[in-house]
Amino acid sequence: MNQEELERYIRKKIRSGYPAGELENELLQKGIPPEQIRSVMDRPANSWSSSSFRKEVIIMETVSALLFLGLKVFSDIDTETLIIGFLCMALILPMISRGLTSRKQ
Repeated sequence: MNQEELERYIRKKIRSGYPAGELENELLQKGIPPEQIRSVMDRPANSWSSSSFRKEVIIMETVSALLFLGLKVFSDIDTETLIIGFLCMALILPMISRGLTSRKQ
C-alpha cells in the first residue's frame, strides 16, 4: 500500500468512526511500518478523533437536554435555573470530551 492509498484508507476509517487503536493494530498486522502509520495519523486532517468528537458532543448535548427537560417536567425547578444548568453543560461537556479524546492519541 503506497502513502496515498494509506492516507485515503485511514481517512475513510476514521471518518466512519473506526477506533484509532484498532485501526493502528490492523495496519501493523498488515505489515505497514509504525513510522508510516504515525506520519499519516499525526496530520491534522487525519486526526484520531476529529469525527468521533463531533458525534460525542452531539450525543452528550442531546442527553443533557433530555435530562434537563425531564427535570423540568418532573420537578419544581424554575425555568431560569434550568436554562443556566443546560448552558453550563453545553460549555463543559465538549471540553471534557476533548480532554478524553485527546488522551487516546
